[in-house]
Parts: sequence; C-alpha cells; structure tokens
Amino acid sequence: MEPLSKENNQALQRVVLFIVIGSNFAGIFMSTSINILIPHMGEEFSIRAGAVGWIATIYMLSIATFAIPFGKLADTLGRRTVFVWGAFGFAISSVFLFFTPNIIYLIIFRALQGACGGLTFGTNYALLTEHYPASKRGSALGISTSVTYLGTALGPAIAGWMSEQYGWRYVFLLMALLSSLVGLAACSFIPRSKRVTGKGLFDPKGSLLYGLSIFSVMYGLSSLANIVRGVSFFALGIVFLFLFIRQEKRVANPVLEIHLFTDNVQFPITGIATIINFGAVHSITYFLSIYLQVVRGMSGSMSGLIFLAYPAAMILLSSWTGRLSDRISPFLVSSVGMVLSALALVLLSFLSFETTVFVIVIKLLFVGFGFSFFSSPNTNAIMSCVDKKDFGIASSMLATGRTLGQSISMAITSMVIAFRVANATLYSADPKELLASQRTIFLLYASLCILSAFVTMRARRIRECREPASGK
Repeated sequence: MEPLSKENNQALQRVVLFIVIGSNFAGIFMSTSINILIPHMGEEFSIRAGAVGWIATIYMLSIATFAIPFGKLADTLGRRTVFVWGAFGFAISSVFLFFTPNIIYLIIFRALQGACGGLTFGTNYALLTEHYPASKRGSALGISTSVTYLGTALGPAIAGWMSEQYGWRYVFLLMALLSSLVGLAACSFIPRSKRVTGKGLFDPKGSLLYGLSIFSVMYGLSSLANIVRGVSFFALGIVFLFLFIRQEKRVANPVLEIHLFTDNVQFPITGIATIINFGAVHSITYFLSIYLQVVRGMSGSMSGLIFLAYPAAMILLSSWTGRLSDRISPFLVSSVGMVLSALALVLLSFLSFETTVFVIVIKLLFVGFGFSFFSSPNTNAIMSCVDKKDFGIASSMLATGRTLGQSISMAITSMVIAFRVANATLYSADPKELLASQRTIFLLYASLCILSAFVTMRARRIRECREPASGK
C-alpha cells in the first residue's frame, strides 16, 4: 500500500476514529442498556433473581473467551478484515435476539453476540493505535472514550424508553442497525492491512486451551453459589491455564506472547487495573438499575435519565484527561482516577430508601469524574507498552480485561444476591436485602480500587516499559 499524503492520512485518521467510536458505542450501549432490560426479561421469562445476571454474564464471558484468539487472528489476517467480520456478526446476532422465543435461545444468542463483540472490541483500539502516532494517541483515545461514553449515557435512557414504548426486543434491533453501519463504513474506508501468510502463524490448540481456561474459570466463579460445581470448574480452568502456558512456550507463533507479561511488568499491572476498574463500573450500573427500579419503584425511563449523570461527567472530562496523559505519565493520571473512584463507591454505599434524586445524581457525577481520570489514560498506557506488531493482542487484552472485570463483578454480585434472597425473583425479594447486597459490593470494589491505585503507581516507578517509539 502506497504512503498516504498528509491530508489523506488525516482524513483516514478521522474515519478510523469514527469507526472505533461507533463500535465502542454499540458495545457500551449494549452493556449498560441490558441492566435496564434485565428486570423486564426476568419477569417475562420468570427467571430467579440469582440467575437473571446470566443474561449479562454470558455476553461478557463470551467476549473474554474469544477476544485474545481473535486479536491474534487480527494481527495475522489483518485487523480491518477481522473487525468487519465482528461488526456484521454483532448485527446478525442482535437480530436473532430480537426474535428470541425463550430464555434458552436468549442465552445462546447473547453468547453469539459476545463472540462477535470479541472480534470488534478486540481490534478497534489496534486500528486506532495503528493509524495515530504516539504523540496524538492519548488525545484520540480521549476523544474516543468521551464520545463512546455517550453509549453509557444514552443506553439506560433509550433502553428504558424503548422498553416502555415498544418492548425490550427493539433495543437489539437498534444495535443491529448501528453495527451494520459501522461494518459498512469499515469496508468502505479503511484500507486492507497487509496480510501475513505462512505456516504456523495461528495456534488453534493454544486458542482452544485459552478459551477453555477462561470459560471454566469464569463459569466457576459465576457458579460459586453451588460450591462443588463452582470450585470444580474453577480448578479445571486453572489446569487448562497451565496447559495453555506450556503450549505457548513451545510454539513459534503463540496466541499470547508470554514475554509481554514476564519481560514488561507494567503490561500486566495495567491489565489488572483494567479488570478492577470495569468490575467496579459494572457493579454500579447493575445495582443502580435494581436500586432505582426495584427498591425505589421508578420507571425505566426515569432510571435512565438519572443514569445520565455518570457518563455526562465522563463525556466532559475524558478528552481532557486523554490529552493530559500525553503530557504526563498516564500511570499517574489513572491511579488518581482510581482513588477518586474508590471515594465515589463509598458514597454510593450509603444509598437508602430516603436518598433524594438530587443526591443520587451528585454521587453519580462524582463516579464519572473519577473514572474519567482512569479510562483513556489507562488505555494509553497499555497500548504504549507494546510494539506495533502486537497492537492486536494489546487491544484484545483491553477487551478481555474489561469483560473479565465485568464477568467477575457479575459472579460476585450474583453470589451475594443469591445468598441474600435465595430463590426469590428481583421484584419479590426483600428490598432491605437488596440494599445490603449493594452496600457489600460497593465497599468491596472501593477497596479494590485503592489496591489498583497502588499497583498502578508501582507500575509508574518500574522503568522496564519502553518509551513509545515513532514506529508505534
């Protein structure tokens, strides 16, 4: 492919940014809107309160299982190709969800939607990083994060309104339309990457072992309400993980370069921070949906409007914090964000039956303020820790970290709720027990955010991570 002129290169950068924003918007919109839809789905299909979380969990579990193998596939076949497959697959699975007849098909199609999400969410940041120089990367990531969080803002509001006016199924139809537009834009404007060919460039055995490991570990965590089943699957996942690591050390082109973790301590540390951050975010959106609609008896549309406060702060600040991470250490900015997030979670733990809407909104604004200091600077830190050839893997690690955090959050949340309310549905459960579950989870994640801030600052002091080179 011939080098582009400066003007054409800038135009391509804007198109790539638009496409990345669109795919992230769809993913975050789906993740946040599902929390508003879950009470309606649970009521329609008569799902127990402790099990209803699987509607969200299976989606995130599927992304976590497939993102890393698909990221490697993208580095081999071309990131644009894999991204397009994911965008259209996400659209098709969303259409299937619109027509789902029962809970079994709902779970199956959500898993398919998550697998297709692994294709797009595991490659979109790689596309952005590939087309933006290191000096502009934080700014681009900040803009992407800022606009993308419109999905967080609009997800609950639009989903609440659509579910009341037309039914929850139409939210999936909206996602099908958006994903189709993103796929068409990628096909039309992003040039094909150079395809890498040769024997042994993809490791199917390693991919299988990785998928089995992630699925078994996360399913085990999600099933800990049944101790025997939960511990058995978790242990099985650890065995698969051991076999996966051994396999990766033997092959010339592994699915996951182990040296990224052993030779560069900052890479796994920032990954751990990502898991904690998105676990905390998901616990907030999940529990606030239950708190507003079930405990406080508000409508879906009213709950969605209240939710706007949190992403509004993200939208206003993320672009600025992204630029800030270009000028000073992204590790420092993101660690400050996690401390602020911990304080916000402590404030949310005091929600009660009498808390006014004004106070709820103020607390959610503080949540958004804290997380805006973490999100794009942390992404900048991760993508700056690897060479250009590993952008696909690093991008898929971000997607995996997000979904692992969300999956772990749902596993802990489902276990706590199941322990508190047994086999009751959400609407028949004791509101006091739901509030107690919420308080437990928020304080737990506040502690984890403080821990994350500590390890992120530790990563800043470790100088093994190379400075971004011009080739990155």
